[in-house]
Amino acid sequence: MLTERYYGKGKSNKKRRSGAIAAVIAALIMLINIAAPAAVLGSSADGFDQKVLIDLETCEATEGYVSGAQNAGFDFTAAESRLLVEDSSVSIAGNRSLRIANGDLRKWSLSVEERQMRIGFSVKVGRNFENEFRFMISTQDSATTTESTGGTLFIIKNESGGSTFLYGSDNTRLYELKKDTVYRISALFTRGSNECTVTVNGEELGLKFKFRSAVYCITGMRIYVPDIFEAGERPEPQETSGTDAPDVTGSDMPGPDATPEIHSPDVASDYPEGDATGAQTAPEGGFPEPTAQAAADSKIIYETEITDEMTVLIDDIFISTKGRVYPQTYSIQEPGKMPSIDIPDETGSRSVRVFINTKEIDMSKTYVTDNTVYISAEQFLKGISMDYTYDKNERILTIANEKVRVSAHIPWDEITVNGVQVKLKYPVRTIDDVVMISPNFISEVFNAKVWWDAGRRMLVITSGSQKDDGILRIVGGVLYMNGEPYYEISFNKYDLFAQIWADYSDDPAYPSEEYREAAARKALSQLKDNGFNSIRVFCGADVPDLMYDAVTKGKYYEAMDRMFDLCDEYGIKLVVCMELISDNFVAKQRITGYGLVNKEETVLDLVASDTSESRTLLGQYIREFVDRYKSRGTVLMYEIVNEGNLKADVGNTTTEVCYSLGQLADFYNYCASMIHAVDGERIVTTGDSTLRSAQYHLFASTMAGSQVDDWTVDDEEQRLYALTLLNYGVDVISAHTYGLGTNRSEEFVSGEGGSTNYGFELLLKEAEMLGKPFYNGESNAQADPDGSDYVESVRNYLDSIIKAGVQLTHWWTFRSDRQGFDDGEDWRNDSGEVFDAIVQANAALKDEYVVNGVETENTNMAGWEADDEIIDPSKIISGATPAKETSNFEAVKWTLIIGGTILASCLIIVLLFRLRMRRAG
Repeated sequence: MLTERYYGKGKSNKKRRSGAIAAVIAALIMLINIAAPAAVLGSSADGFDQKVLIDLETCEATEGYVSGAQNAGFDFTAAESRLLVEDSSVSIAGNRSLRIANGDLRKWSLSVEERQMRIGFSVKVGRNFENEFRFMISTQDSATTTESTGGTLFIIKNESGGSTFLYGSDNTRLYELKKDTVYRISALFTRGSNECTVTVNGEELGLKFKFRSAVYCITGMRIYVPDIFEAGERPEPQETSGTDAPDVTGSDMPGPDATPEIHSPDVASDYPEGDATGAQTAPEGGFPEPTAQAAADSKIIYETEITDEMTVLIDDIFISTKGRVYPQTYSIQEPGKMPSIDIPDETGSRSVRVFINTKEIDMSKTYVTDNTVYISAEQFLKGISMDYTYDKNERILTIANEKVRVSAHIPWDEITVNGVQVKLKYPVRTIDDVVMISPNFISEVFNAKVWWDAGRRMLVITSGSQKDDGILRIVGGVLYMNGEPYYEISFNKYDLFAQIWADYSDDPAYPSEEYREAAARKALSQLKDNGFNSIRVFCGADVPDLMYDAVTKGKYYEAMDRMFDLCDEYGIKLVVCMELISDNFVAKQRITGYGLVNKEETVLDLVASDTSESRTLLGQYIREFVDRYKSRGTVLMYEIVNEGNLKADVGNTTTEVCYSLGQLADFYNYCASMIHAVDGERIVTTGDSTLRSAQYHLFASTMAGSQVDDWTVDDEEQRLYALTLLNYGVDVISAHTYGLGTNRSEEFVSGEGGSTNYGFELLLKEAEMLGKPFYNGESNAQADPDGSDYVESVRNYLDSIIKAGVQLTHWWTFRSDRQGFDDGEDWRNDSGEVFDAIVQANAALKDEYVVNGVETENTNMAGWEADDEIIDPSKIISGATPAKETSNFEAVKWTLIIGGTILASCLIIVLLFRLRMRRAG
């Protein structure tokens, strides 16, 4: 899925001169924009470290009220929101503040769990504000979420007489707020307690209040201001004598110069990481759910009747913590040397490569004709450890084992296979005095399927069960299934498991059966009917007690079994995104009277520490899950997590503690090794998005212990370093591509020194250099669905995928059935011109590339049964050098060489003897 993306400027590693100017510019930008506020990001005077800050500084000021504030730093903004971004002349801190007439703004995927946690915001209430302002958080307790009033932390509301008060979640009246006055408000939690200490403008209040339950972590936050005008009600303006001066002294809040989060100006976050089943439903008592007409009416009201005095102004929304000390302020990585890795070189070899059941055998003698390809019989037979003899005088090749006996006269187009005369399309022959055989010979003699990929110059030979077992494998860096290259453009059906799990979790995002299994069946049926054979699904769930409660685990696997059964029923294979970076696997403890909570470890320990208790739990889960489903034909490929690379080495930018690229690479290697140990057949990918444009430089700045993230754009060699490191333990290179070639996030410093957007060709080239297939796990044209050229943009983007020859793409997304989210038609894609275009593109891709250069040589005149296995897979040999040839030419050559050497030696001895005799005489 798309998540927040970050950008920088360029520097070249290998060609330093070409990137010098860009590097200087980058340095200046960092000095101006980052270095100045760096002190604010460190520990405050009381020892608190800022972990999250939304200060709105990267927002553009708006002319009027809008439904969404670009670059605001929230993961979700309700479509019916009415927001206005104020500039420095009106803002309450820094250069930008957000004015809310009504709105629903949420921040997901937080993971804050320290010994002390402080959360707060700056606010100014308009003199005629008659609404209600709620500041909400979600915690480890399912009852305290931003989806319900149980997560309410603070409420600002009026009482009779027009006075405005700040209330705690238990309805304790905490403080009277003057209108048109800036207040900086925060609550302090001690981990494991539900008691909140309140600070207003830097002064701790004598009053405290109780949150709904003990707080062990903060996982999200939300600002909610309802639309009180929806029903046509109008607040009566209050008479005021003037505006009180803002009171902003004595605050412990982050200042206006704090480093902002950097967000993509053209890429929106479309799905919260790790929240595949999260609901967006009304709180107790109900949130407004306006109809389209009501929303339109309210917009008219805002344009004509809403004034700034009727709103609330917010800024500097923050979380800071004190407790655990990490190796770096925003990284769990110890500074040190960059890992030493071998960066692959581009290979230009055009020699024919021969593979038998995915293993490459040594082959130096090949000959390509217009219609077929010939390979050395002796090298092939040695590669499969098959006994043979070649009578050079009679020119007869004999092959024999317990299952087959073959006699072939050379040259001739007829051979004998187990007593059956077989006429070959292309005869056995000699070329340069080497016995050569065609794919037709291999098909008839060994009951094998042959595939000649002329473009890649690969001859792929598949025998035994691999001819039709439906398992996706890798042959020479190419995806193959059943002896054929695998090509498909299909969909993400990300919520398939969530629909099934809703029957057990009662997830309100899927409120009834029509959104659950019934909807899942309709989706799978439609996919199959339209020629799609695979989908990508998220197979995690928010189940904190998964590894601690047998009943819960039983229900979880029962739901998972049902999902796999459905896919079996409809013949749909799955890229199984296991979502292994999850709080489910963080070590927990049971608190009497409360339940399970995390111990001292966090998700960071899960990723970065192979000796952590959390890692042990993860290993247990991987073994259980993979062992349970390894025999399912449903599994196309395992995926470790969703877009783990985007959270590496960006801590100083996002003000959150992060893991490093190196730690993530080792985590991927661990997960892949565990999966392969249980299921040795299936392949594994990371689930990563495209590399950040500065992925190498970000990692380098972490390893250097820098307090500033280096957003210098990587060059080609640096990209390869990051890609090689990240994928050293997995089988398939993953990327998520949205509008590839047009976004600033997809750029690199080219050999000429300029910063260049790249396309699919570069991604495929890099994967080929690593010797691994490329998987386009999420893709979308990233065009405006309401634009007049949207369908054309989609078709053009699909054409670029086909032209590049991307083997496997899963489009984002198909038939989103969750409710309460503004997913829109672009998330459904189950009808209309876009759906038809994807159906057509899937067919066109296969027509273009699933072409066997020796299809007519896959015959069976010898009469083999389908399951007859002639080649022993355990005896296939892969070697470093080609097997030695034995031929008439070779025999004569070596006879002459050896004979000549012996004769010359004899002559020398005779001459020396005669010379000695003369001297003696």
